Amino acid sequence: MVAYSSLLNRSSTSNSPKLESGRAFSGLAQAAPLTPQGEGKCVTGDCGDKLYYNGLGGAMSATIARLAYDDHNHNLYNVSFVDDYNVPITITPYTGPHDFKCHYVGCKKYLSALCPAGLQVHSPDNKTVVACKSPCANSKTCEPNEYSRIFKKACPKAYTSPSDKEPSSVVSCTIASYIVTFCPTSRK
Repeated sequence: MVAYSSLLNRSSTSNSPKLESGRAFSGLAQAAPLTPQGEGKCVTGDCGDKLYYNGLGGAMSATIARLAYDDHNHNLYNVSFVDDYNVPITITPYTGPHDFKCHYVGCKKYLSALCPAGLQVHSPDNKTVVACKSPCANSKTCEPNEYSRIFKKACPKAYTSPSDKEPSSVVSCTIASYIVTFCPTSRK
């Protein structure tokens, strides 16, 4: 599994034909800019002061974009708030057949205002909510709750709990390429 972080105002392209699965997440940087080597500290989605993270897990307080591939040319993809939420992310099919099942997933809205006080992650100056922690201590046993339902209502195409079986949340199709967009503009 490979994960990478994409900070605001940066883009990355990853061509991984043999990749079995992957996770992408975004960090929110502090006021200090990143170095040319991609080093810096993020308020959320931090990767140990690095822009790219080549490990098995995600980052703390981060929305996760997940892509999984199998040997039968099928891809599964979703944008998950199960672990935590920090920025809106969408995954959009880019090439291949135009199958009705292959649609964008994720969320184009900033949801920090919906985050309950006990789950809020604040900026270093404590003035801004920058992320929302998951209400699940253990995502394997977490069932839908009032918080996941609030997020589901705001973002019906995002995966909001481990038992979320909505067809709009987790998509399977044969598309080979995707665009993962961090902080997309709101759709009307």
